Amino acid sequence: MDAPRQAPAAAPKKVRTPKEPQDEIMRHTVQAKTPGLDKPHPPSPDAHTVNVPSMLTADDLAYSGKRQRSARVAPAAQQAAGECDDPPAPPPRRNSRGSLTGGTTSIQARVMAAAAAVVPPVLGAGATQQREQLLPVAAGQGVEMKVDGHRAAVTLSKNGLSWSYESTRCCCIPSVHSESVPFTEMLSAEVLPPLAGMWRLPGTRLHRLVVWTFRRMAHSPAAWQPRQLTLECPSEATLQDWLQRINAAVAQQHRRPRRLLVFVNPFGGARRGKKIWDTVVRPVFDKAGIKCTAVETQHGGHARALLTSMPSDELAGYDGVVAIGGDGLFHEVINGLLELRSVPTGTTLDQQQWAALQQHLEQTAAADAAAAAAAGAADAQAGQAGGMQPPTGGQQQGGGPLVRGSSFGLPTVPQHQRRRGGPQRAGSIAASMRVGHIPAGSTDAVACTLNGTRSAFTAAMHIALGDACPLDVLRVDEADGRHAFATCMLSYGFMGDVMVESENYRWLGPLRYDVIGAKMLAANRSYHVRVSYLPAQSEQLEAAGKVCTAGCDLCRLGQEHVRLQRTFREVSSRSLAHRRSEWVHVEGDFAGIMLVIMPCRSEKSQQGVARYGHRSDGLIHLVMVKKCSRLQYLRFLLTLSHSGLAAGEHGFFTVVPAVAVHVEPVGAKQSRWNADGELLASNHITAEVHRGVIEVFARGVEV
Repeated sequence: MDAPRQAPAAAPKKVRTPKEPQDEIMRHTVQAKTPGLDKPHPPSPDAHTVNVPSMLTADDLAYSGKRQRSARVAPAAQQAAGECDDPPAPPPRRNSRGSLTGGTTSIQARVMAAAAAVVPPVLGAGATQQREQLLPVAAGQGVEMKVDGHRAAVTLSKNGLSWSYESTRCCCIPSVHSESVPFTEMLSAEVLPPLAGMWRLPGTRLHRLVVWTFRRMAHSPAAWQPRQLTLECPSEATLQDWLQRINAAVAQQHRRPRRLLVFVNPFGGARRGKKIWDTVVRPVFDKAGIKCTAVETQHGGHARALLTSMPSDELAGYDGVVAIGGDGLFHEVINGLLELRSVPTGTTLDQQQWAALQQHLEQTAAADAAAAAAAGAADAQAGQAGGMQPPTGGQQQGGGPLVRGSSFGLPTVPQHQRRRGGPQRAGSIAASMRVGHIPAGSTDAVACTLNGTRSAFTAAMHIALGDACPLDVLRVDEADGRHAFATCMLSYGFMGDVMVESENYRWLGPLRYDVIGAKMLAANRSYHVRVSYLPAQSEQLEAAGKVCTAGCDLCRLGQEHVRLQRTFREVSSRSLAHRRSEWVHVEGDFAGIMLVIMPCRSEKSQQGVARYGHRSDGLIHLVMVKKCSRLQYLRFLLTLSHSGLAAGEHGFFTVVPAVAVHVEPVGAKQSRWNADGELLASNHITAEVHRGVIEVFARGVEV
């Protein structure tokens, strides 16, 4: 008989390790476990305290509830490392309040992985850390700090600051973002008062370092916004060291100005010049450590008069001149500096020597004119001293008008500088000056062309950072012997009439140009003129079709050209005398004539008047609009506004790249010349472009 079957022994019940509440996972103290021991050691003074919440996303924290505190994860870390024999926990479930209880949540899993990655299994005595010492986020990847509120790994290198941090902006997927700010884009750094609070260790204080810089706008890189880059960490010594290193690196940017002469026009445009200086420009210059002498202009021509009458010693104390106003004030500053530079350098002249030089130039011009007349191709006006004055009727051999040297042949220098024998020094000082334009006018075409925006802050930053690029200048000689300079545009006909009529409507502000423009369009005037121009050579047209931007190779070549350190007559006569036969003559009725030197961008012509013009290409874009109907001229204005003008024949208007232009009105009906917003006294003018003779605080339009 079979023995009675014994009941199988009951399997031992598995004892489930109780789980800690879900609310206790916000802060964990990781305990090291010695291999071979069943129980973990108690926490030692050398153990690391890891702030885990910074490794979690915002969605994770919201999912876990607001009452989360802290919990120990030593068993979890051991299980993740394969050192715990406890069975896996059941899946989580929700209680009556909807919170997860039991199981291992995704948050806990991330905590386990973070703890296992950060904390080594065994901590020796040599691993003791100071409470204020920052822990490297990764070997050779910087120091753990907060940057504008983000916990990041920050590196201070020989080029600037760089940092990286984790973000979950897109579909809750973590991604690493990296940013950097070079020293060339920093104004300065300073330490702010510390903040008390818990960041990494209990009882520590956050010490703050702020770096003054800028941020490029996403939709328009050329427009900049102020940025205070704030670094926070518990170590005061680290921030003090970084403060010294950053300011020392910024101080080594030798092209930055240290002292500036600032002209403020309180009446131009919408009368915002003084406010822009007080609220935008001066704070930027203060952060950059720039000392300024500010002068409010009282009337037209005030800035030019102050520059030309300033003693050389005083002028030498400035690194540049800044115009806060419209294009007219910038025009004044340029004219004042170039008037000082219209002097033959290399000699020191007194009054008698100056008179002798002028007489010699006049005699030379008369002799040349007589020789040309004997050849049957000269005009009586060809011997006028002081400019490259083509004749009004005669022609040289080959059909071209005579070019008499450069318009810089007869310089104008203040009397007190002549008596002191200072033309040479004043000219050399003015040649070293950079000029800046802070837009505060009606159009601000200069600022838009140089910086790509009318932002006063952007223009101020370019000045404070010491940016530099060359700029072409158009020398204009009038029939009465006077001369002027322009950097933007010279216009006759429609544009000149608008400027003349708008002088009586300044109370309308910038709106006056629209009102008077509509009036002139309805009037549909035209003028009979004779135009002579010297076309550009083929090698000068190699960059045709290229838009001028920051880092333009063609404009960079302008820096290699003469900076007017010699007699201007010498420069021009050598370059143009052999091209007398190449002059082209046009005569007829024209609705408008424009001499465009730079692209001339503005809010009304964002592509520029000359779409493919450059800051320093040595070209004049001669625009001749024939007599036409109102509708045709409106089409011309729309083309100018929407796409800009390109070289070539366009039906009733023509755009020609040239290097010199002579315009002579014919008949009693005449308009006025508008040079960068300033009216010229004479309508009989000769103009020649000089490449890269002015250096401005700009880098071009960033795209």
